Amino acid sequence: MIGVTGQKTDTWALGALVVLIVAALAFGAAKTDALPVILLALAVVAVLVHSAVTGWAPAWVWMWVLSFGILDRWFWVWELPGFFNLSIPRILFVATLTAFFVHFLVRRQRVRLDRAVFGVMAVLLVYVALSATMAGWVGRVQDVRSAPYYRFFAAMLFPFLAFFLTYNTCRPERQIRWALVAVAIYGVYALFISYCQASSLLGGPHLRWLIWPKYINSAHMQGLIHFDRARGAFPAAGPQAVLLVFLFYTDLYLIRRTRGPVKVALAIQAVLTLPALVFTGVRAGYVAFAVCGIIWCLWAARGRFGWTKLSLAALTIVLAILMRWSHVTGTQRLLGGVGQRKPIAARGLLLRQSLRIVADKPLFGVGFGHFVEAQRQLSQDPALIAIYGTGALLQHNIFLNMGVETGLIGLGIYVALFVLLFRASLRAWRRIPPDADGYASRAFVVLFWVMLANYLTTGMFRDMLWDPFSNALLWSLAGLTVGLASRASPALADAAGPAGEIRPPGGSA
Repeated sequence: MIGVTGQKTDTWALGALVVLIVAALAFGAAKTDALPVILLALAVVAVLVHSAVTGWAPAWVWMWVLSFGILDRWFWVWELPGFFNLSIPRILFVATLTAFFVHFLVRRQRVRLDRAVFGVMAVLLVYVALSATMAGWVGRVQDVRSAPYYRFFAAMLFPFLAFFLTYNTCRPERQIRWALVAVAIYGVYALFISYCQASSLLGGPHLRWLIWPKYINSAHMQGLIHFDRARGAFPAAGPQAVLLVFLFYTDLYLIRRTRGPVKVALAIQAVLTLPALVFTGVRAGYVAFAVCGIIWCLWAARGRFGWTKLSLAALTIVLAILMRWSHVTGTQRLLGGVGQRKPIAARGLLLRQSLRIVADKPLFGVGFGHFVEAQRQLSQDPALIAIYGTGALLQHNIFLNMGVETGLIGLGIYVALFVLLFRASLRAWRRIPPDADGYASRAFVVLFWVMLANYLTTGMFRDMLWDPFSNALLWSLAGLTVGLASRASPALADAAGPAGEIRPPGGSA
């Protein structure tokens, strides 16, 4: 553990704030036309300072995470020539960094760095940045020109910074509750939009007029796809599937810790999440849901009841599949059909092409964010052209993508990061007393494993670095989990063996 301290006093921070306010008001008095904007900015600063001083700074992280699902660049964007475009999520991230800066400034708190996880994170960021610098931060294919810098900042740097911030300010009981309740509340909005979309697509009442923001319904917005599915407020169905899988198990987690009407509402939301997942038509989501179900039943359930729940869940799923066999084997994604072969064939072709590229440039790859260019330089595969034409075809496996773009070295660093992350979460599991029933419990660690499995399983079928929401959600949650490991008191675990290995309830590992 590395600690960094400094001379941080409340008096110094208060004096700096007063100077800032006086300077802003003086500027507003000199330029009266700018006074409304200055007053609004001061109000925002006041909220940021208040949240930082009172310990609410982590709430900004979750506002940033969930803003991807409602107020992303299709809602509003400020295009700045020669600079990054400013969208609401990006502005919220700047506000988040500001709130945490004031938090560390006002509170005499040590900045903590877990050597293993943070070290590999830093190495990965430096390596990927060098790779993008050598190959170019802007792509040469028009459709994906933003790939190098967009994926670096939106899917790596910003989520990793969120990990650092939530890790350093982790107050387990309170912040875990904030995060999961925020996800559950957002889930109401996500499900509402999903059912409105599904109703319109399945020939029921046309409810799209109830959806807000209106851009969600527009088929003319560049970057929005999957209009034949219920994708929620996201640009594609993939992030919606990741959210719904996590939402279902979050509801199960919260149900145990609530009572009365709230408990009933969470149970209803969990039930409604399952059809909404089918409406996304994301087959990777079905696989992720099953994998997460195994993890949840075996390690979040108490005693041998976990095996019983797993068996009943498996039986229920099998019966549901048999009852809807014609739909399941069909090609209509909105009804849960998995028989569409075109995407499967494309992934097979991408696998073969990726292996060819890795064989040509095994160590350092073709450059971060430059997969499409390398794929286009290959001799055009007639089968691929027959399936997808000559347009840009993105990689659909995050590990293959890292292997192609950053070589075996980059892929090794990336895999090592996830291994160390799981090891840190395992440390949290070992240190939490088995009978802890609050929010900072072993069940929360299992919930993080669910999200980790959700992300990695989906990543086997989709390049997750195009999905800033899923990365923000994963790494913000990871910061809480690793922070929990550093703050929990070591305790003997009833479910752990001599070496601390995890055992399924009532059985061996």
